[in-house]
Amino acid sequence: MDASGEADFTGIRDAINNASDGDTILVYSGVYYENVVVDKSVTLKGIDYPVVNARGGGSAVTLTADGITVEGFNVTNSGDLWNTAGIRVFSKNNNITGNNVYRNRYGIRLYNSSNNALTGNNASNNVFGIALSSSRNNAITDNTVSNKWHGIDLSSSSNNNSITSNKVSNNDDGIHLYDSSNNNAIKGNAIYNNCDGICIASSSGNNAITGNTFVNDGLFISSSYQNMVENNTVNGKPLTYLEDASDTKVADAGPVILVNCNNITVENQDLSNTSVGVALLKTEYSIISNNIMSNNSRKGIYLSSSSNNFIINNTDIFTDRVMAIKKAIVEELKEAIEKLIEEEAEEVGTEVGKGIERPKIPLNLTSTNTWNSTKEISYIYNGSTFTNYLGNYWSDYEEKYPDAEEIDTTGIWDTPYCIDRDKDNYPLMERRELYYTLIGYCCNRNFSHLLYGYKWYRGYFNNRGQVQKFCIYEYYNFYWLFCDCWTVTYTPNSSRVLSQLSYSNMSNTR
Repeated sequence: MDASGEADFTGIRDAINNASDGDTILVYSGVYYENVVVDKSVTLKGIDYPVVNARGGGSAVTLTADGITVEGFNVTNSGDLWNTAGIRVFSKNNNITGNNVYRNRYGIRLYNSSNNALTGNNASNNVFGIALSSSRNNAITDNTVSNKWHGIDLSSSSNNNSITSNKVSNNDDGIHLYDSSNNNAIKGNAIYNNCDGICIASSSGNNAITGNTFVNDGLFISSSYQNMVENNTVNGKPLTYLEDASDTKVADAGPVILVNCNNITVENQDLSNTSVGVALLKTEYSIISNNIMSNNSRKGIYLSSSSNNFIINNTDIFTDRVMAIKKAIVEELKEAIEKLIEEEAEEVGTEVGKGIERPKIPLNLTSTNTWNSTKEISYIYNGSTFTNYLGNYWSDYEEKYPDAEEIDTTGIWDTPYCIDRDKDNYPLMERRELYYTLIGYCCNRNFSHLLYGYKWYRGYFNNRGQVQKFCIYEYYNFYWLFCDCWTVTYTPNSSRVLSQLSYSNMSNTR
């Protein structure tokens, strides 16, 4: 069939009406202004990518029978209603292959559908690319997805699906699982330049996230537990995901996600250009210190139901990059919500906005995390030495507190930085690298651990037959050595094992 009238039929729907289960319908190039409903188990095969244009009047192609194949079409312009799609599926055992689906509310949407294969499609320039609702055992493979909001979206207990080898870029959320979507496998995808590369939210658990490559985004977890996250990289570094872990120090990490953890140390890492530098969910008594977290899409540090953590001397905890939802999408969302309220009001016979209660958003208002040092620290700033408490550097501080002033040239702002119910009482004016920390006293023990990463080491070295005492003070991977009259320099190796001591007295150096 073709649109010019030179074949058996000029409309796709006419061809379906005259077909039987198992038939193949060849659709030649052209533009078909239709809302096609496929209610027979047929194969629709496009030749030279014919266009199905719904003219904004509802879903372009709707599958209601089982065992349908749709291959090789351009599908567009389904309209703005929330339940419309380029290709909408209500059945099972279908193959949707090699289509270009664009400028729709949903590119491809499955509702209560199972055992479908979505392969090699380009779902771009939609609001949602590929969306599954209450759908199970589907395979989403080798698709290219780039959209306004969610690239691949699983909701409402969409379980046991596989999302494999897709290219997912320039979405708000690249792959989004929420509302109890469990036991899904997300494997081997190339995910880049999204706000969140993958977002797992709203009690979605037991998902396997393995072997994915993230660039300039990452993984965000919210209210979801018992997921398996292994062998993923973010900007060439490993994505570190720990759940139910304790007494661990994180090294060589991209972003770090701690779920139900205790006593984890994350320090001296560059956790930039991702979704969140460090995320803590139900995590306690952990140390986040001396990290750089710039240009992250959400924020540098995310805390949820986490307390008694020590967070100090980090740079750019908030971001230089635009936050998750673009302004245009916010406006679009507002309009859609108002439209939905109006529609529901009409159904129950009320005036707009009356008789429908808007949802209330609960806030977690309790926290006992520490965002600045609990003891005064001696440090050099701009060539002068000060002793004070030190907090973190916040890149949005001056925008949030335009009237704040520096405290006596100390490099510390006079107004605390508020984080929900928490405060950083000593926010830094500049990046942490510009504050050189000192120490002015020694310990009297051979070895001891103090709270929050303070460590003392005491030893001796032989100075021309005389025993010379020295003491090393370690604070977050910075080291200072002191003795009675000698200047001692300690050079650590990469494993932080004492590897070299040099000392000098006046002009003599050893």
